[in-house]
Amino acid sequence: MLRNMVTSLIKHERIVTTVPKAKELRTLADKVIGYAKKGNMASQQRAMRIIREKPACTKLFDVLGPRYIDRDGGYTRVMKLSQTRKGDNAVSSIYFDVFVVVVCCGIALYCFLILNSTSYFKLSTANGCY
Repeated sequence: MLRNMVTSLIKHERIVTTVPKAKELRTLADKVIGYAKKGNMASQQRAMRIIREKPACTKLFDVLGPRYIDRDGGYTRVMKLSQTRKGDNAVSSIYFDVFVVVVCCGIALYCFLILNSTSYFKLSTANGCY
């Protein structure tokens, strides 16, 4: 399950899941992005053991690896959604890459750069920052 979620995260750069799954996914996703930062053949083979699709692996090493070359850790972020999942009322979260989010006014306002991403959650504002 986690391998499929990492593959989907790399392909779409965000996924909507429950909070416990997202927290468990964080370790595996950070490990795979760490492999992409190294960029050698051994790291690529290690990443292919986890990632299930070849195009996702090429995107990981061509796009995401160079994107995080200056960052030491914390490549992804988990944000809880304001609405719960229908059916079992589970608390849902969105799991995304760090460079997808722009933070204004400290942590008060989150503006997401992906189009149509506001359909998944409401923008949260606090402390009068608009």
